[in-house]
Amino acid sequence: MNAPEPTPPPPRIGRRLTALRLSAPSWRAGRVWRRNGRQGLRHWHTIVVPPLLEPLLYLAAFGAGVGRLITDLEYGGVPVSYARYIAPALVVIAAMYGSFFETSYSSFVRMFYQKIWDAMTATPLTLGDILLGEVLWGATRGMVGAVAVLGVVNAFGLVPLAATGPLLLAAATTALLFATIGLLCTAALPTIDAFNYPIFLFLLPMFLFGETFFPVAVLPAWAGRVATWTPLYHIMAMARPAAFGTATLADGWHLVAWLAATPLLLLATHLFMARRLIQ
Repeated sequence: MNAPEPTPPPPRIGRRLTALRLSAPSWRAGRVWRRNGRQGLRHWHTIVVPPLLEPLLYLAAFGAGVGRLITDLEYGGVPVSYARYIAPALVVIAAMYGSFFETSYSSFVRMFYQKIWDAMTATPLTLGDILLGEVLWGATRGMVGAVAVLGVVNAFGLVPLAATGPLLLAAATTALLFATIGLLCTAALPTIDAFNYPIFLFLLPMFLFGETFFPVAVLPAWAGRVATWTPLYHIMAMARPAAFGTATLADGWHLVAWLAATPLLLLATHLFMARRLIQ
C-alpha cells in the first residue's frame, strides 16, 4: 500500500518559506526603505533634534573643557585646537551610532515585537529585499545625524567647507558598514537585552580608542595594535586628513576596504536571519 502523499503547505506558509531562502535583493528593497522612512517622518524631531544638540554637548565638554587643558596639540606639524581635532570624529561617530541603533534595536522591534517582517514576507518581498531595505534606512538615519553634526561644526568653523565632500563620504561608508553590523547583531542575538554586548564590548571601545579623541600612538603598543584592527580606526584614518585638507588617494583605501566588507557582512546577515526566521 502506497504511503499517502504529503499535504502541501498552505499558500501563505509556502510563500513565506520561499521568501526566506537565500536570494539576491532587488529594487523592491526601496519599498522597505520608503516604508521605514514614512514611519520615521512621523517622529522627525527625534531624528533631527538630538544630532543637533549632541555635538554642542561634545564641543562644550571636550572642546571648551578638556581643550583648555591641551595647549600644545599638533596635527601634521601644525598647531590645532582640540575642538578642531575632534570635529571630524564627531561626524563619523554620529553616523556610526545612528545607523547601528536603527538596525539593531529598531529593526529588532519591527521584526520580533511588531511582526512587520512577517507581513512583508507574505508579499512579493524576499528576505534579501527586507534586509537591504533595512540597511539602507539605517544608513539614512546615520547620515541624517552626520549631516546635522557637520552643519554644527561647520558653523563653528572647525571643518572647512572644502572638506565637506570627503568627510560625508567617510560618514556614508561608516553608516552603511555599521547599519549592516547592527542588522547582523539583530540576526544573531537572541533577545533585545543582548544588544548590550556589542554596544559595550565593540562600539564603546571604538568610540573611546578608535583614533577619535586622541591618537592611537599614545596608547601602549599592544593596545595600539588592537585599535588598528577596528573599522572606526581605518575610517578616521581617512576622515581626519580629509577634514584638514591633507588626504591623499592612499587614505581612500581605508574606506574601500570596509566598503568591500559590507556586502560580505550582509550575506552573513542573510544566512543568520533566514535560519532564525524559519526556526
